[in-house]
Amino acid sequence: MRPGTGLAVVGFRDFDVEAGGSSVLRTIRRSRISVERNRLGDSKHGHLSFSGHELSRDGIRAWPRRKEEEVGLLDGRSGLVTGGANGIGRAMAESLAREGANVLVSDIDDDAGVETVQRIRSAGGTAEYLHTDVTDQDAVFAMVQAVVEAFGSLDFAMNNAGGGSAGRPLHRDTKENFEHTIRLDYMSVFYCLKAEIIQMRKQNAGGAIVNTASTAGLSGLAGLAAYGGAKWGVIGLTQSAAVENGRFGIRVNALCPGSTETEAIRGIAEMDPAGYQARTSAIPLGRAGRPEEQADAAVWLVSPRSSYVTGVALPVDGGSIIRR
Repeated sequence: MRPGTGLAVVGFRDFDVEAGGSSVLRTIRRSRISVERNRLGDSKHGHLSFSGHELSRDGIRAWPRRKEEEVGLLDGRSGLVTGGANGIGRAMAESLAREGANVLVSDIDDDAGVETVQRIRSAGGTAEYLHTDVTDQDAVFAMVQAVVEAFGSLDFAMNNAGGGSAGRPLHRDTKENFEHTIRLDYMSVFYCLKAEIIQMRKQNAGGAIVNTASTAGLSGLAGLAAYGGAKWGVIGLTQSAAVENGRFGIRVNALCPGSTETEAIRGIAEMDPAGYQARTSAIPLGRAGRPEEQADAAVWLVSPRSSYVTGVALPVDGGSIIRR
């Protein structure tokens, strides 16, 4: 830590990488990325390290400066983001593309989904859009096939589509609302996992999947029985899929966002500024998260950097879960 700046400075040393019986020596220099991908058995593995990140005074990481010849964390890999039209999903798609991935953006909000793709392409990335209702199993299987047809393979997936429900006590909830929430937030993830795992096993080259759960799936919250129950279920699906598919080189993890500055949260803040301020000030980091911070964590979970991580429900919540 540089005195008086609040900026962390990270240094690297030379290291040896053992892969496939050979030793590879890589020298890591600041502001440069070195990547070596190795095939071990049936899985895709990569060794990557980089520096050159800048931290602002509030601890938010700026995007690293890159040279034209430098390689992204997910360069050449292909996958999908459901619910990619807005909020966290859009941030995921843009972050994946910045790291060199080919991305299929899916959603039911076609205008916003196309806008996400245009933003990615304008920044030099590769993306396609597909209207997909993730509560329809046939549509989900068609989505996975579209990734393969567009890019050649399905290497990662971010099952992010979902939504909250009207906050109400369990005994006042309606059958229709409860069933809708379960279809959107739980059954959709089951359909996605099923289609993605079948394709990844068929490819016999491993893969990585991230399911968007919630801190509401880690700790009960009043008024969110349907939503919280669905997200608890997503974590259960994640862990079962991780156990079943680890030997095939397929990793499955869950992202558990806390309060994040999406359009919906901003609407709540506008309606009740004092209440919103009280809730966010109770978060140990003193603020709500940003969609880009959720995306950073999700990208790490599908990248080679997390190659020994599976079955995890990762809270990205500014520490709020430890205060409940």
